[in-house]
Amino acid sequence: MHLFETSHLFPHPWSLLTSANFQKYPNIHSPHVLTVDILSRSLHPTTGHLHTERLISVTNTSSGPAWVRALLPISDICFFHETSILDVRNQHFEATSTNLSMRTFLTLEETVKMRPGEGGTVFTQTAVVNARGVLSCAARFVEEGAVRSFTNNSAKGRAGLQTVVDALLEQMTDRRLA
Repeated sequence: MHLFETSHLFPHPWSLLTSANFQKYPNIHSPHVLTVDILSRSLHPTTGHLHTERLISVTNTSSGPAWVRALLPISDICFFHETSILDVRNQHFEATSTNLSMRTFLTLEETVKMRPGEGGTVFTQTAVVNARGVLSCAARFVEEGAVRSFTNNSAKGRAGLQTVVDALLEQMTDRRLA
């Protein structure tokens, strides 16, 4: 098992950042994300929490070294299942994504949390990677490679989120001027 963890302070209000998160794709920093489909969305009648379930498809161009791709039946498209809870009252957002593809060989679970912080919104991201089955014999190598890939994509994801925030701020400015 390998763990990735990062935290970033966005200099924007929590409400803006969580709104941008639901509009994050497509963006120029994440061309590997092909589609994001909302499977369900509901508002809890008592708590007021917004529960969302999404299916995310991504191109799979970086599934480790060439020898892994040659040995294993790895698809060019992978799917992830995301569940999220938006708690407006307590200003807390949490989303958990897990891979649906290649689970026989590798499991990846990512958790993103957003909460207000000093000077903006604290964005925390963790991922747990586990090699399984045939890959378990090379677990350390495979998991480290997956974490490296996740680290690179994480920075791109934050840049993509910032791009959406910038676009939303521009729209808000345009509306005020109109």
